[in-house]
Amino acid sequence: MPLVSITVEERRCQVPADETVLRALQQLGIDLYACRLCWNGDCDNCRFVFVEPDSGQTLSAKACLTSVTPELQIINLPRNAVWPEPETSEQD
Repeated sequence: MPLVSITVEERRCQVPADETVLRALQQLGIDLYACRLCWNGDCDNCRFVFVEPDSGQTLSAKACLTSVTPELQIINLPRNAVWPEPETSEQD
């Protein structure tokens, strides 16, 4: 599956094309468990904020119903979503 570049909270990421934003966030290792998601659009817990590329407007949408697009710029993750801890290497 081809990858596309998106920005999530100022972090450049590569995610599979043709996915929902919610699945892409999950694939990035972002902890969405605390968000209490329904995954089908019934709740509002996966709402995220992004910049609309054509107009530059700041908008919000449900991540489970929104498709990833190249150069998507997400400025706020769903409430309670948590980035994974950076991996550290142990040095003796």
